[in-house]
Amino acid sequence: AAGSWRRQPPFARCAQAAEPLADDAANGACDSACACRRLSEFWAGAEGAVQACAGVALGALGDSESDDGQADVRVAFHVLYGEEGSTPGAGEARCVIERCAGPGCARSSSSSSLSSSSGGGGAGSSSSGTGGGSGCCLRGPPADGSRGWISYAPDALCPSVGGAGGAGGAGGFPVALPEAAGTPLPWRTQRGAAAATGAGHEAHAEFASLFGAGRLRHDQVLRGLRTECAETHRVAAEVCFEGAGGGCDEWSKYSLPRCHVSLALPYDPLSSSFLYAPACERTGQLLCPPNVPVALQVSLKAGSRSAMLWAAMLEHLLPGLVAARRTLAAALAEGGPGGRLARYTAEWIEHEELRLGCQPDAAFFSISRSVHMFAEEAKIGLPLALCPTCCRSGAGRLRVVLVRSPLARLWSFYKGYWGPSKGHLLPGGFAAFVQRVLPAAVAAGLWGAGGAAELGMVAELGHEWSMGACNASLFELTDLQHVAPAFLSPPPAQRPLLLGGEGAAGQAEALVEQVALIFSLEDVEGSMRRLELALCRPPWRHCAPLPAFPDRHAEGGAEGTAEGGAEGGGGAEGR
Repeated sequence: AAGSWRRQPPFARCAQAAEPLADDAANGACDSACACRRLSEFWAGAEGAVQACAGVALGALGDSESDDGQADVRVAFHVLYGEEGSTPGAGEARCVIERCAGPGCARSSSSSSLSSSSGGGGAGSSSSGTGGGSGCCLRGPPADGSRGWISYAPDALCPSVGGAGGAGGAGGFPVALPEAAGTPLPWRTQRGAAAATGAGHEAHAEFASLFGAGRLRHDQVLRGLRTECAETHRVAAEVCFEGAGGGCDEWSKYSLPRCHVSLALPYDPLSSSFLYAPACERTGQLLCPPNVPVALQVSLKAGSRSAMLWAAMLEHLLPGLVAARRTLAAALAEGGPGGRLARYTAEWIEHEELRLGCQPDAAFFSISRSVHMFAEEAKIGLPLALCPTCCRSGAGRLRVVLVRSPLARLWSFYKGYWGPSKGHLLPGGFAAFVQRVLPAAVAAGLWGAGGAAELGMVAELGHEWSMGACNASLFELTDLQHVAPAFLSPPPAQRPLLLGGEGAAGQAEALVEQVALIFSLEDVEGSMRRLELALCRPPWRHCAPLPAFPDRHAEGGAEGTAEGGAEGGGGAEGR
């Protein structure tokens, strides 16, 4: 295959280790149709040595600097754990990488019988099997007298069991290996124009494994894929739509901030408490399921957790989330043997951070954040592919803004968090909280004075609106973010969608571009009906029914009851 990233059969653990060939002349005894040479030798930690060696070996498949022009390339590696007889985990391991190239390398074991030399430094021999195939000799580890090497290669390259001459079959058996960690991923390494085709294929494969194989539109094009390991850890894809109403957007999957699933019992996968996925909101982005043309804009205390779960439903992540939850709950069950949490981080989280290219300190921080909610809330971090997709601009999508009565939002935040934890700092209860927090939000730039005037609050707040009367030390940034409005200025006027009408008037109305559709949490049923109607019309033409908006009871969806009405001037119905 052309390109910088070549393919080969899976690695097998050879039943018989390759014997070392002393020099290049010895390799001449093997069929030149598949010539092998050693590329590198290095030391790695014994724990994880095989996957580290495999990662470096696979990197050699696409090494354009050593490309000899052969289309058929295979790689192999040999591992020695410390002293003879030592096992994984005993200090360090020695790794030797070799690369074989030539048309004979691609032939299966049914058409070629492969063997290496029968002694240190002796030339190996090979014989053709059915189909007239030609042989290939692995060079093996250095001929320095060390013993106990283990060879890993495609099955057809393993030394033949039974010795020289190919008396036995190719000796290898399948081995399970995690994805290569600590080396550049093929889609993150493009060396010049000649590398673009191969890397493009790998980028598409990685994109499909993270965002799904479906397309939002027929004109969808993947322009690039990259990783980021700084304040946030993510895989970001540049996705463009080449037709009318298109443009480009950046889709992301985050491992920091990471999404978490609840392991508590009982649990309800349709409840907002089941999934915690703050990445899109914290980074100021939209929730954008890759296969549904909507971009959800959420505000804290306005159904944000329900919207996160709803986005996962729209992305068809829910079955995978439930399966992961059941598996993790069984693995981390209380009363089990110690060390299970460490095993979880190694098997579910650590290798992913290394594949992103994170340095050890950054990877350690992200790993620690995957378990920080476990002790108190029984929530555990998930691989980034199971987290909802974020996007920056919402190109090619209908923006859906989730809104809630401002007074209900304020009361929900005060009742659920600020009052119990900080209420003693501010006498006067909820009314005093409102009088202080809104000016603080304006001072922080999170709430424009014009927006506050639209709500008619300037007159109600009176002299407390003065910046000098605002005690900013009462409120942290997260407090102010919880009361920030969905819009800093009134949104553009929209013509209402017709709920019926298949005639000319209805068709004309359907062509009106919707800048944003308002999804009111005071009217979820009506909002769902309007959204499905809008999506089914041009230019979206997405007529599949949407999953129901999740239950909001667990995140305080019932503040507008007797208690909310008494304290908050009408609760959820207050304006």
